[in-house]
Amino acid sequence: MKMSKKTSDSKVGHKRSPRGGTSTALARVEPNDPPQYPIRWFDMTIMGTLWHVVLSTADETKELRNGIEGRCVYQTSTIFIKASLPKTRRWDVLTHEVLHAVIYMSGFDKILAQIHQGVVPLEDREELLVSTLGASLHDTLARNGFIRYPDDPT
Repeated sequence: MKMSKKTSDSKVGHKRSPRGGTSTALARVEPNDPPQYPIRWFDMTIMGTLWHVVLSTADETKELRNGIEGRCVYQTSTIFIKASLPKTRRWDVLTHEVLHAVIYMSGFDKILAQIHQGVVPLEDREELLVSTLGASLHDTLARNGFIRYPDDPT
């Protein structure tokens, strides 16, 4: 699959940047050592592709400069999250960046371009959004163990 040079930012609101990925090596974490950033938080599968979720700081990672809290770098399948964020904000930013990855990996970014051009009729836009992102997001959450299904009542 050919990856375009797109990224997404989490700050206040949303903006896109044409910057590429980072070549920063990930630090090795030893027990009882203070964290040395960037560090790989965990890996996850998004639409069949392995993505790395990395905690970092603006000092070590250019993707988090200028007050950016998170960034999704499509060409390297990496999500950067600002390490100093409180736990709940960190998960909010991660969810935001995972949605960017899902939109890109599902091809919905191309559908959005057609919506902006007026190619997709107004009455079809919501259903197209829900059907594309619903299935893609469910797949991502289920594959990575973020969904706990209730027991079947029967």
